[in-house]
Amino acid sequence: MTTGRSPIRTGMQVVGDDGRVAGQVQDVHDFDFIMIRPDRPPIYVPFMAVGQVSDDLVELNIPADEVDTQDWAEAPVE
Repeated sequence: MTTGRSPIRTGMQVVGDDGRVAGQVQDVHDFDFIMIRPDRPPIYVPFMAVGQVSDDLVELNIPADEVDTQDWAEAPVE
């Protein structure tokens, strides 16, 4: 995921490895993407947290309910 052009695109749905919806891709950067969620602030999800990408779906390598336990509230320093 960290080499070459990312297959992640704006508007893709994001789910945890448990299949539960975590959010939606708002923007894609070089090393992460911004994920928006209803009633929560946007977060910066690093590509290393992505398990797989298929069609219009990004699957994280953690359960959806663990997203808020990660330190993803601010953009990483590149």
